[in-house]
Amino acid sequence: MVPAAVLNGVAADALLLDLDGTIADLRDLHQAAWKALFTGFFAEWHRQTGLPVPPLRFPADYFDSLDGRSRTDGVAAVLTSRGIRLPWGDPRDRPGTWSVCGLGNRKSAHLEGALRGSAPVVWPDAGRLIDRAARDGLALALVSSSRHGEAILERVGLRDRFAVVISGPDDRPGGQRGKPAPDLYLHAADRLRVAPGRAVVVEDSTAGVRAGRAGRFGLVVGVDRGGRAEALRAHGADVVLTDLTDLPALIEEPVPC
Repeated sequence: MVPAAVLNGVAADALLLDLDGTIADLRDLHQAAWKALFTGFFAEWHRQTGLPVPPLRFPADYFDSLDGRSRTDGVAAVLTSRGIRLPWGDPRDRPGTWSVCGLGNRKSAHLEGALRGSAPVVWPDAGRLIDRAARDGLALALVSSSRHGEAILERVGLRDRFAVVISGPDDRPGGQRGKPAPDLYLHAADRLRVAPGRAVVVEDSTAGVRAGRAGRFGLVVGVDRGGRAEALRAHGADVVLTDLTDLPALIEEPVPC
């Protein structure tokens, strides 16, 4: 079988791309939403319990506990780091509920408010890569931890480029796991009917490259959007690029297998 392309020596039929930080520049909006959530909740916790809570630290807490993860996994990681135990709750919990799901829904509400007042911006290099992949016949899948992934693709005019969109894991314990577990990427490859070994994962977060490595994908590409190259390599990226325009330079002429 002749692959659609050969990237860095790997026969590839598909590109599986993250959204936040890889395709669209949404990091500031996410960080503002997380800050609003935990500033408010930590103040409530202190009033109710009398126990002080260290404030959220940026960028350390963001990269250690939040970047690339689903909102509930992120909430759980931050609470654990502060020694706070809450019930997991239910995905339908109201944003004011003291549960992992409730706080995750509160964060989502903060983000939705920010998105209403700010149009998402596509990284120019990501736009060029998506165009090139389409011309080369590579199947495209979006694999995002955010439940807003599909809506954001619609807003930036890229939804029709993606054969498959995975937008967030199931928020129930025991359901589909979010990054750094490989579940979302494996699900995307399965829906594309592409073997993981013939797919390329493109990610800007350490959680995402860990997911790609755990899923045994053919190539895991890290996107360094700000001094994270060493961390991306350490967590499993085969190649780290500062500009995705350079990725097509890895493409060789496919030859019959």
